Amino acid sequence: RMEFQLKPFLIVTVSLAAIILSGHLFPFRFNIFVTQFVVPCLLIIAMREELEDFGLGLGKIRLGVKITIIVFIVSIPLCYLALTNQAYFKYYNLYTDYQQLKSQVILFARLFVTVLTTEFFFRGFLLFGLKKYYGDFAAISVSIIPYVLLHSGKPMIEIPISFFAGLALSYLVLKTNSIWYGVFLHWSISLICYLWLIFYF
Repeated sequence: RMEFQLKPFLIVTVSLAAIILSGHLFPFRFNIFVTQFVVPCLLIIAMREELEDFGLGLGKIRLGVKITIIVFIVSIPLCYLALTNQAYFKYYNLYTDYQQLKSQVILFARLFVTVLTTEFFFRGFLLFGLKKYYGDFAAISVSIIPYVLLHSGKPMIEIPISFFAGLALSYLVLKTNSIWYGVFLHWSISLICYLWLIFYF
């Protein structure tokens, strides 16, 4: 007999709606923040849950810092692999005016908000929202599938990188009970990639 559980149903439904509606209602970046950060936060509050239980607390600080440093060091070769890939360079050089970005001080802040939204949506809202109902493995599987699929259409090298990065970030989040270490890790690596493309080429 199947048992209907309202909260995980709402989490999955809102997540699907957020992914589908991204880029259709408002300017793209603003829409992503609203649909994948603001709306999930409002739903968490409406369900009478704590935002800290969805990764917005600091969690285990000492462990978080330790794992973040280790994963960052291991990620450096993957960064180099992506940045020296011609398909990767052509894609991002085509869709981003990096010469203009040189003069934009808000680049780092925009990048941080984008990463925060991504990490909260996939590793906070989806992962923490489902793990207490279905366990760690099922929650990771459900959260990582749309995360990898969103990289389709981008350079092929991003597909395996996003998969293994998603696993590593999910592990980090579950171990520390916080998304903030994953946010810093994701943001710092993305920042390296942006700076490489801006100043190297």
